[in-house]
Amino acid sequence: MALARAERGGARSEAAHHVRRRSRCGAGDRRRSGVGGAHHAVARIAIDTDRAAAESGESDHDWWQRAAPLLQRVFSADRYPLAARVGAAAGQAHDSAYSAGHAYDFGLARVLDGLAALIETSSG
Repeated sequence: MALARAERGGARSEAAHHVRRRSRCGAGDRRRSGVGGAHHAVARIAIDTDRAAAESGESDHDWWQRAAPLLQRVFSADRYPLAARVGAAAGQAHDSAYSAGHAYDFGLARVLDGLAALIETSSG
């Protein structure tokens, strides 16, 4: 899912071009080594989620609806208030507990911000 979107072009494609162009500007291999790890993990989650939905015939939304009664019995929002708030916010924003597309976009923006700062400080 995330990889397919990246391959179709658009902002992600432009961002990938920016990273490739900047990586040729003298940044060492040590600095480049961690750039792809998080995005690989997000892509893997997207692939696994899509595969599970295809194999089960059940959407992510349907799974969460089915799991909700069990979660209400075993999860304590009083004991884990941060998890409860984050879960509720994610559910409202993405109609799911997790959105690989959002995680990819957010992570890519942070990586590019970090690379820009690194390049700026190392070239100055």
